[in-house]
Parts: sequence; C-alpha cells; structure tokens
Amino acid sequence: MAGPERVVVVGAGIAGVSAVAGMRAAGFAGQIVLVGAEDGLPYRRPPLSKELLRGEKTLADPPPGTPTSGSSW
Repeated sequence: MAGPERVVVVGAGIAGVSAVAGMRAAGFAGQIVLVGAEDGLPYRRPPLSKELLRGEKTLADPPPGTPTSGSSW
C-alpha cells in the first residue's frame, strides 16, 4: 500500500508550518494543504515584528523557512 498523496494540516501557526517543513524534509512529495484562519501567509510573529519595525522586511515577504517553489497560497 502506498502512502498518502495528500495531507491536510489544520493550523497555520508555527506548529503547522513546522509540520509541513518536517514532512518535506522527510521526503514527502505529495500535496500538502495548510489550513488557517488568517488572511495572510503564516509567519513567526516575534522575529517578523522586529524585522518589520527596522524596515528589513515587509508583510509581502515570505516567512523564514517557508518553501515557496511550487507553493500556492
């Protein structure tokens, strides 16, 4: 029996994003659906807020560690 072709992760906070990153790092090549209640991309609030206030990042920047190739948000 083959593994799943699609995984749904409920919760787009740091735990959900870390779960997705862990699945990819472990070699999962199927579709991953990340479901969250926020309007924007998931992000790490404390680091982003400091970088945003210093003008180093904008809200349009992807969160650190986010795989962006082949992703659709």
